[in-house]
Amino acid sequence: MTTDSTPYRPSVVEARPLLSLLLQVSRSGHLGPLVCGMPLQPLEQILGPAHDRQRQTRPRRWRPRLHYWDDLEVLICHGMVIAFTIPTWGEELTLPTALTGWATSTQPSLLSRTEMLTALAAAGLTCHAEPRLVLDDDAEGIHVLNGGVDLVFLTEGGESRLSTLSKRRYDLDTNDHSPRQGRLPA
Repeated sequence: MTTDSTPYRPSVVEARPLLSLLLQVSRSGHLGPLVCGMPLQPLEQILGPAHDRQRQTRPRRWRPRLHYWDDLEVLICHGMVIAFTIPTWGEELTLPTALTGWATSTQPSLLSRTEMLTALAAAGLTCHAEPRLVLDDDAEGIHVLNGGVDLVFLTEGGESRLSTLSKRRYDLDTNDHSPRQGRLPA
């Protein structure tokens, strides 16, 4: 019987749970059971009630509204998910454990542009520049074709870091206010 005396060294992706999670979202376009087009009610059954950070002075029945679960931002319109964003610009990121499967809900979140793009390339994911995502010269937008995910990188002090990962339903007509528009088939 031969044994390999070489110690196990986890890959960069295995050592960084957030990077692994972002690659999964970039590949599939969904975060665990969270997918654009799903109704709000099943999402609340999984995650519980949202943290309401916006005071609602009058009902906005037919307008999109942001709902928050820890740092996760979910845009709801007509009672369904039309977009979600994972903000990675801070030192730490807290996401619901029910979506990530992490033992602890908080992870270090600063990822460099090089680290993220190298991981995307190693995973075989196709990306292209998307200048429509950003308004500033110190920012760069990238669209990952596989999962339909958008990445925004910000440059501060000469270093470019991942700021946000977003998934949106681009096939929705924002002028169509019918309640069934864009929902997943039952």
